[in-house]
Amino acid sequence: MPALVERTDSQPDTAKRVAIGPLFHTRKSLAGSAVPHQDGVTFGQTLGETVALVEVPETGGIGVINQYGTTTDARGFAVIGNLTPYRVNEMMLDSFSLQDGRTLPDAEKEVVPTVGAIMYSRFKPPAAAAE
Repeated sequence: MPALVERTDSQPDTAKRVAIGPLFHTRKSLAGSAVPHQDGVTFGQTLGETVALVEVPETGGIGVINQYGTTTDARGFAVIGNLTPYRVNEMMLDSFSLQDGRTLPDAEKEVVPTVGAIMYSRFKPPAAAAE
């Protein structure tokens, strides 16, 4: 909150006002998640009740299909924040974000999590495309 100091002298028309500090208030907030694991911490979008940690070793920037804005970090980790418990959930990687001449040996996995679970799925790293 800004502070306002006012001083009034005994003589008329000599009132002085001095503002101390900013005259506006700024509110900032962040929303998201931090999932700790054996290789560090991975940041992601806001989490639901049941989530997954995806790893594509040392491959950053790989997108996850149907997870808008979710990509692997520089170490190859991504957080999927909304799996459906007791149902088959497909996790598919977006191979279009790979460099030319590289393919994903396995770009799709299925998991059936319980309520509140944090699933871990490790995908094989990209390989050179067969010619």
